[in-house]
This record gives sequence, C-alpha cells and structure tokens, in this order.
Amino acid sequence: MSNSRDDLLRQRLEELEKAEPLSRKKELEERLREDFKESHVVDEKNNSVIFLYKDKEESASNESDKVSLLSELGEYCSNFELKRIEGTNIYFLDLTPEKKPMPDDLRTEYIFYKNPDDIDETWENERYVLSMPKAPEQKHVPKSKESANEQLEQMKKDGRFLKFTIPEGVQYEPYVHREF
Repeated sequence: MSNSRDDLLRQRLEELEKAEPLSRKKELEERLREDFKESHVVDEKNNSVIFLYKDKEESASNESDKVSLLSELGEYCSNFELKRIEGTNIYFLDLTPEKKPMPDDLRTEYIFYKNPDDIDETWENERYVLSMPKAPEQKHVPKSKESANEQLEQMKKDGRFLKFTIPEGVQYEPYVHREF
C-alpha cells in the first residue's frame, strides 16, 4: 500500500470499522480525529474524494442519524449519504465519480447536514471548499476558517465591512431578516 494521505485515511477507516472492543474503537476514533482534522481528502490518482464528518464527541449521535453532503457534484455522482462507523461519531463518504470523471481543476463548496430544515443556516455557517489538485490558486480566498475570521475582524476594524438585513415585504421570503 502506498503512503498517500487518501490511502492512509482509507486504512484508518477500515481499522475503525473492524475494531473490537468498544475501547479499541474509541482509541482509533481519537487517533483519526487527531490525524485528519480536515473535512475531505483528495485521491489524486483516482480523481476522487473522501469526505469525513466528525460529529462533536460530546453530542453522541443516535444510531439512526443520517448525515448527507450537499454540493454541486451531482453531475459526477448520485449518492451523497455518508456512512456512519458503528459505535463512533465518524461518518464518511468515499466519493468516486460514477457518472463521469471529476475535472482535476474543479473547485466547489459543500456542507454536511443532518436535518434538511437546517440547510440554510448550515450553508451560512459551516461551508467547506473542495479544490481538486489543479484548481487555480485563489490568493484572495482564506486557507482556513480561522484565517477567514481574522480577515473579517480586520475588515471590521478598518471599517471595510458592510452588513445588510433584508427587510419585510421583499419577495425573497426565506431571506427576510437574515444578515448578509
């Protein structure tokens, strides 16, 4: 097996799925959380992506909880429900294009969601960016959420931040009273 990050993640997920007893599973879950802080890993060889959702440890998921991926990848794949590793709060989706290959310069946003009613709020607060290996660099886009928050705070200090609230009576009803 090669040493690529995607192969290592697949190996860790497989170990976690097969682990017994529960204490061993929790140990492997913690190791996976430490080693893979990101929400996806790109498999450059196969032009595929492994999405990784790590529910907060304090809020243990119900066995029946489903986590789905919302993105613009529908023209490449049809299944966007993540698989939960039993006994953990780890969900994953090894997304290999089935309809047509994903372009190696693709860039798109995505979210994970449990409840379809929360999609708008999740889109506003928990969005991720998938950039395939040859996606053009975007120097103006922050590399992390922390970096984005730092830039936002600096813009507020410099007076370069505008906030707009959509008033009542506007035809875009789901957006009334939301700040942009």
